[in-house]
Amino acid sequence: MVGGTGWNSGKRKVDAIDLFANGAYELFGRQHNMMFGGSYSKQNNRYFSAWANVFPDDIGNFSAFNGNFPQTHWAPQKSAQDDTTHMKSLYAATRISLADPLHLILGARYTNWRVDTLTYSMEKNHTTPYAG
Repeated sequence: MVGGTGWNSGKRKVDAIDLFANGAYELFGRQHNMMFGGSYSKQNNRYFSAWANVFPDDIGNFSAFNGNFPQTHWAPQKSAQDDTTHMKSLYAATRISLADPLHLILGARYTNWRVDTLTYSMEKNHTTPYAG
């Protein structure tokens, strides 16, 4: 029987910004609210790993195991993951005053999402309308 263990290390970096503006406007004699915004984020994940086999003789008699274990002979760490995710979005919403206290919220969000890894790249665009 052979077991194994891994040694992993890595670094994650995230840069992000979100900007928005909101304000009131008047329409049909009533006060309403509007909001616009946008955001951007970039996340990079970089991980390295190594593998080492563990043999039964390394542990000895399990019933008499005292917690001592020989130093593991690690293989050199290799790149296991290196990916970058970009997310960009724009959004707008309005809160329409229909009657006191009844309001209608309408809005939409557009998102562009892209990921680049060691083995593939993918990009998605999506618009999400909402009302309530």
